[in-house]
Amino acid sequence: PSDVKLMILAWKLNAEQQGYFTRGEWCNGLEDMRVDSAPLLLAKLDSYEKELWGNTRSPKFKDFYKFAFRFSRTAGQKTLEIDTVKALLPIVTPEGHPHVEGLLGYLEATPSVRGFNEDQWSSFLLFSHEVSTDFSNFDENGAWPSVLDEFVEWGKK
Repeated sequence: PSDVKLMILAWKLNAEQQGYFTRGEWCNGLEDMRVDSAPLLLAKLDSYEKELWGNTRSPKFKDFYKFAFRFSRTAGQKTLEIDTVKALLPIVTPEGHPHVEGLLGYLEATPSVRGFNEDQWSSFLLFSHEVSTDFSNFDENGAWPSVLDEFVEWGKK
């Protein structure tokens, strides 16, 4: 999806594949959301977006963020292709979220990074909350995935 609301809808419907909602996903999801009209659905999606953007440390946001990774993978793949990472990250994080723009710049400048696995994806969210934007509190001996170590090295230049 190219819009966060579509990703939120897929998340709330527990959708299994992109571009297609089963009748069961649709009916059960709308029932769970207590939605019975298009205007109410749009209002609910706005509400969910505000809730998610309001606290990116919340368990709900973490669940949404992990769902976005799994939902966006090509069937049978364990990683997200780097072009998908670059397109998805700005959609599933609020504007100005720490390190997003920097990581996107790093990925553009580093063609050797070909994808992100789920650990790297999840670790980036934690990294974005724990490491200051100037990297001053980054622990080089920490257990971050190597792509984040390399991002910090690149970012300090």
